[in-house]
Amino acid sequence: MATKNEVKNPLSDYEMDAMWMSYRYAIGRHTIASVMHAGNMVKNVYGRIPEGSVDFNVYDMRREINHSLEWGFNFGLDLYVPQKFYDPFKALMELEKYLSKQKENTDLLTYLKDHRVTVSLSVNNEYLFKIGEPIHSGDLYAHNLHDLLIWTNAANALDPKKHHQVTTEFEGKIEVHDAFELYHLNRSNEGNLLSIKYSAMDDYLKTPSVESWIAEEYITNID
Repeated sequence: MATKNEVKNPLSDYEMDAMWMSYRYAIGRHTIASVMHAGNMVKNVYGRIPEGSVDFNVYDMRREINHSLEWGFNFGLDLYVPQKFYDPFKALMELEKYLSKQKENTDLLTYLKDHRVTVSLSVNNEYLFKIGEPIHSGDLYAHNLHDLLIWTNAANALDPKKHHQVTTEFEGKIEVHDAFELYHLNRSNEGNLLSIKYSAMDDYLKTPSVESWIAEEYITNID
């Protein structure tokens, strides 16, 4: 497997175009095939994207995810959020924290059903939330959000900035894993709707259709 700084068997121009067209078509389409494509795409392109193109494609994937959140969940980052901070699901998690501080006694999806939230960036590079009237009415469904979350995690898997060296200890055995930030949709009785786990890249590439993460109780260090 190629390291994050090494490109082996780089994608051809045709394969690059096919990858770009495939995720632009699949993101936001709530079908089994489009959701399964996320992990399968990463499995086939990881370590093969030419140097200088990774950041563009990760950013482009997140823009497509943001577009789907805007139209499906009354939530989105504005055009002026810089690429470095352009992470719609991270902003969603920050919105949950913001609502908790404001003592909003409602869950995230119910809140977004009744409010439109536009996200900008402060001078201190913190997310700011502008609350308005919703674009779309009707119930919002967690499984539709989960479909977008699968694609967010595919972008995170490709993004070197989302990777960490995670040290674990289990039954006296110490291991270091190349792991990426995996955004996780919690069950309704687990408090916040969204949380961050760490997924070992090797495990993800073996079974990209199965969401897996390192158990928190075994993690001793994250770099």
